[in-house]
Parts: sequence; C-alpha cells; structure tokens
Amino acid sequence: MNLEKRNLTQREEREARRRQALRQAIIQAAERLLIRSGYAALTMDDVAREAEISKATVYHYFRSKGDLVLELFVYYFEKFYRNIFRIRSEAKSAKEKLKEVITYFLRVSREKETISRVLMVDKFFLKKMRILAGETNRSSKREKDLLAEIKKQREKIIEEASRIIEEGMARGEFRSIDKLLATRLIEALLQGLVHSRFWNPSRFSLEKETEILLEFILLGIGQKNEEVKGACP
Repeated sequence: MNLEKRNLTQREEREARRRQALRQAIIQAAERLLIRSGYAALTMDDVAREAEISKATVYHYFRSKGDLVLELFVYYFEKFYRNIFRIRSEAKSAKEKLKEVITYFLRVSREKETISRVLMVDKFFLKKMRILAGETNRSSKREKDLLAEIKKQREKIIEEASRIIEEGMARGEFRSIDKLLATRLIEALLQGLVHSRFWNPSRFSLEKETEILLEFILLGIGQKNEEVKGACP
C-alpha cells in the first residue's frame, strides 16, 4: 500500500470513529432524557441540546425520535451480545460461564432499571411498540427495519448463550437437553425475576441473586447423579 492510500485509509478510519462517537453521544443523551422526562416529552431539540450538538446533526443520524429510541435498544442488544460472546470465549467451565452470564444479565438489568420503569409506564411508548409489533402501515420502513434488527440481535444472544449449554453437555457438566429450549427457559426465568422487581422492591444482593438462580437452574440441567448444594436427596 502506497503512502497516499495509507493516509486515505487512516482518514477513513478516523472519520468512522468520529461518526460512531457522535451516534453514541446522541443515543446516550436520549437515554438521559428518557429517564428524566419519558418518551412523550422527548424531542429532537432536547436531544441536540443534551448532546451539545446541532439539531441538523441529530437528524443526520436519526430521522425521528422513534428511530432514536429503537436505535437505543439496538445499541443495548449489540453490547449485550459482545459481552456474552466474550464470556463464552473464556477458558472456564460451562458452569462458571453460566454463572458469569447470569451475573452480567442481573447487573445490566439493575443499571437500566430506571429507564425500563419509565418506558413500561409511558403510554405513548407502549402504543408505539404495539404499532410496531403489529407491523401496520403506520410504521415507517426504517422503524420496521430497526425492530427486525432488535429481534435479530436478541436471537444472536440466545444462540451464543446456548453454546455454553452445549459446551456443558459435551463436557458432562450438564445432562443432555435441547440447548435452545434450555436457554430460552433460563432467559424467561431471568426476565421474570427482573419484572418482579417492578412490584416487589425487596431484593437480595447481586451475588446472592446469582447464587440462588444458578442453583435453581442447575437442579434442572445438572447431571442427575451430581450432588448440587441445597438439592433435596
């Protein structure tokens, strides 16, 4: 590669990093505003002020606040996938990886609990999501594409996590079971716990929650002849 081409590539890389940093700044500004004011009160003007950039720049990256909020979810799911991939790639037992996944899920759910509460009670946001889920003509193509991307990222997370179950079966740590079904059941258990926090403010520490959940899960997928702490004889 000659000097001119190398300099062009470096400029392109810097520009790509700059654009990515701008998108992330806008998304983070929107998240802060959602927590403070909710979806209905969110405006692109407010996002621009919060991010300390021009409204034109916000619209350059996001066409509407609906797009922006959906992009926020895409960002969450992409980050979540990267961390699940990192955990699965570690040189640990499947049980240790499963424990780390549970801890990570519970920690993120606590960090994002405020915004989850806001969106769960925001009637304008819920109406928007019902429209999107129904894929009516009232949804823009971009919104439908973003919703499809969210679903795609979620399935990638499920698939990556299921490989931990598969590893555990191959090593004899877990009994033979449908890996995808087991992963979806574990996800449902974790989501159920997170949802219950909206109605029951009392909770254990993150470490205790992880311990209890892991023990509960292993009673279902652990080897039948394996002694699990706390299991009934």
